[in-house]
Amino acid sequence: MNERRADLPVVAALGATVLWSCGNILVREATLPGPQLAFFRVVVGCLIYTAVVVVFRGGRPSLTAIRLSALGGLGFGLQAALYFTALKMTTLASAAVIGALQPVMLLPVSMMLYGERPDRRRIVLVFVAIGGTALVILGSSSSGTWSLGGDLLALAGTAVGCCYFVGTKSARQRLGVFEYQSSALLVAAVCALPFAAFIGDGLFWPSWSQWIWPFAMTATAGTGHLLMSWAQRTLSVTFTSTVSLDVLVLTMLAGAIVLGEPVRPIQILGTAVVLGSLVAYIRVARATEVVEPVA
Repeated sequence: MNERRADLPVVAALGATVLWSCGNILVREATLPGPQLAFFRVVVGCLIYTAVVVVFRGGRPSLTAIRLSALGGLGFGLQAALYFTALKMTTLASAAVIGALQPVMLLPVSMMLYGERPDRRRIVLVFVAIGGTALVILGSSSSGTWSLGGDLLALAGTAVGCCYFVGTKSARQRLGVFEYQSSALLVAAVCALPFAAFIGDGLFWPSWSQWIWPFAMTATAGTGHLLMSWAQRTLSVTFTSTVSLDVLVLTMLAGAIVLGEPVRPIQILGTAVVLGSLVAYIRVARATEVVEPVA
C-alpha cells in the first residue's frame, strides 16, 4: 500500500485532537449550561450527518446501523453530558488531568477485546505522556473554581468515554463514517436528554444567539470526531487514545492565547515530554502494527 495513503489515518487522528482542543475552549466560553450544550450539540450533529447520508449518499437511517453504533453513541452522549458539566464546575486543569487517564483505562480493555498486546516500550511511553501532561496542566494558571463534584463528573465522563473508542472501532468495520456518525449521535442524543432535562435549568429552547455554540461545537469538535471515526477503522484503540493526549497540550496553548493563561517553564517541559513520547509511540506503533487498507 502507498506509504502516503497509510499515513492518512494518523494525520486525521492528529487533526481530530486539534479540533477537540478548540471544543474544550468553546465549552468554557459557551453561554449554555453544560448538559444543555451537550444535548443540543449532539442533536445538531445528528441532523447534519443524517442529511448527508440521506441527501448525498442515498442512504437512510436503519435499525441495524443504530444497533451497531449503540455502544459508541452511549459513550459519546454520556461523556459529553458529564464532561461538559465538569468543565463548567471545576477548573480546566483538573478536568484535563483526569481526562489523561483514559489511555490507562483503555489498555486492559483493548487487550481483552482486540487481543492488542502493547510491548513494554509502548506501555512506558503511555505513562511518560501522561506524566508530561500532568506537568503541563498542573503548571497552568487555572481559571474558575475547583470542585470535587466537578472532578468526579470528569472522572465518570472519562470512564464512559472509553465506550466511544471501543464502540467506534467495532462499528467502523461495518459502517461508513457518515452512517456511523449519524446513528451514534442519535443514540447520544437519547443518552444526553435526561441530563439536559433534569439538571440545572432543565431543557429549554436556546435563544438565537445561543444556537451559535452547538453549531460551533459541531464544526470543530464534531469534525474532530468525524476524522477520528474515519481513522479508527485502521488504527488501534491504544494508538488513537494515546494520540488523544495531545488534546491536553493544545488546550493549554489555546487557553494561553484565548483566555490569557500564562505559560510557565514547567508547562514547556511537560509539552516537550508529551510531544516527544507521542512521536516515539507513533514510530513504535507503526513498526509493530499492521495497518489495514483505508476504505
